Amino acid sequence: ALGFTVSFTAVITFARDYDAIIRALPLTNILSETDAPYVAPAARRGERNDPLSVKDVVSQIASIRSEDPETVRAALLTNAAHMFEIV
Repeated sequence: ALGFTVSFTAVITFARDYDAIIRALPLTNILSETDAPYVAPAARRGERNDPLSVKDVVSQIASIRSEDPETVRAALLTNAAHMFEIV
C-alpha cells in the first residue's frame, strides 16, 4: 500500500522465510539481485556467486508465485528499468 519496491536475493532459493511476502507483493513492486560475490543460489551453494545467478532468483520468484517465468522475468526487467530511470 505504501508503494515500496522490494528486492530479493538468492537467499530465496534455499530459505522459505520470504515466500509469503513474495506472494503478497504486486509483481510491479519486486526486483531481483544476486549479492555477488556472496550467497550463491541453492544449486551453487559454497561457490562464488556472480550476476548470472539472477536467473535462479527470477525463476524462484516465478515458482513461489506460481507464475510463468518469462512473464516474471519481463516484469522484473521493466521494474528495474523504471527504478533506475533507464526508460
